[in-house]
Amino acid sequence: RREHVANAIATINQKRHHALSELNASNLMLLENCLSRTNSELRIAGTFHSQQILSLSFPPHMKFLLWLTLQNDVFFRGGRAASERLSAARIGERMLSSGNNKVPPAHGMWPLFCNEVGLSYDQEEKVRAFQRSLLTSQESWLHRHTASAAANVIRNVHDCGQALSSSAAIRSKAMLSTLNEHQKIAFVTWSAKNSNRIEKSRKECSSQPGGKFEKYHVSPDQHVAANLYVLSHRLQEALKHLPVPAPLVTGSRIKRLSRRPSFESLGNSGQEKLSKEDCELTRDRSFPSSGSLKRSASELSEMDEDRSHIQGISPLEAQNAASATIQAALGFLKEIVPPPKVTHTIALVDANAPFAMPGSTAVPPQNPQPATILPSSQSRLPQILPSTDANPAPQPVISAPIAAPAPIPSFLPPHLNVVPEEGFLPAQSAEDFLFDLAEDWAIGEGFEMDTT
Repeated sequence: RREHVANAIATINQKRHHALSELNASNLMLLENCLSRTNSELRIAGTFHSQQILSLSFPPHMKFLLWLTLQNDVFFRGGRAASERLSAARIGERMLSSGNNKVPPAHGMWPLFCNEVGLSYDQEEKVRAFQRSLLTSQESWLHRHTASAAANVIRNVHDCGQALSSSAAIRSKAMLSTLNEHQKIAFVTWSAKNSNRIEKSRKECSSQPGGKFEKYHVSPDQHVAANLYVLSHRLQEALKHLPVPAPLVTGSRIKRLSRRPSFESLGNSGQEKLSKEDCELTRDRSFPSSGSLKRSASELSEMDEDRSHIQGISPLEAQNAASATIQAALGFLKEIVPPPKVTHTIALVDANAPFAMPGSTAVPPQNPQPATILPSSQSRLPQILPSTDANPAPQPVISAPIAAPAPIPSFLPPHLNVVPEEGFLPAQSAEDFLFDLAEDWAIGEGFEMDTT
């Protein structure tokens, strides 16, 4: 596809030079439409290049791994009982066999993921150990800012290019509409002969210093994330003075312009010529150490003892420890760093309360008892429980919008920040971020992709 787009752009430029060398009425019409430098085909090619760069620099699996390394222990214990000795991959296999293939993050997503990619027990422990070492690295938190700022720069460059192309097309059409055919030919001929002078004048105008960006500069002494944030801010300021055109590629079609991951059988990922027995993919052969999923209780207890020697650190503690480093590198850019999205409210429902059918109204009791609000130590969200009385009255369904707790201010993007995984996830934060990738990264089930 990249070669096709490159050949198409070269063909348009070649035909444009040919039309300029032999100007007539038909060639002039071509220069105003399909051979114009602002036609829709070139704008779509710009969107294609932007999606290619974005998918290479910030692919879906990278977003998922950045989110995965910020999860607490409750995420990695999801779907597993306290006394259960099975590996996460075995638990995920059991969940799939029971038809449970779509779950919230804290209710078994980790076992489904381990089963999908074939992580053994040893590999699972290596992932957890790597997560702990990554969280303790203060520089890794700056790398998250670098990834987010780079993605913002790519998007803003694309938006500026689309806006400038649309504005130039509107201005050119309005100007040429006032000229007759002979005047158009004369103007196009003059602009083609003086293209070097026009380019020189354009560079002189663009190189003039402006007062808008004097406060923030790009400097080699700054962190790369800081320089990217400055570039993104400049592009955002430029976009404020440009009309935003309607996108030519929207919805699911824009995904077809990017590089998307695809799943291949582990048995077919080696040499092309393999026997049927060698290509066969089974649960035992899919793991590097087939016996790691069938360990005895004594071996697992020894692993638990070894695991306790690794000092764990929660993502929130690591984020607090790295706040000074982030403040020193990016603190002066707080005004221009894109703020996190507004936290959505969520409704908490008492799990012990009777289920109310849609359309029905809960009847309040005759002698309602006051509710006791106890804070949860893990989710830090209030859990509304009935008061302990000798004969407590039946409680109605309690549903109240309660704002989810905001993370520690580190001005990280929402999907790169610490999120609560205890089941009370904001409706538009973690769950939507993960399940929006279902077309690209299906956890627990495959997906169909048109490769034609």
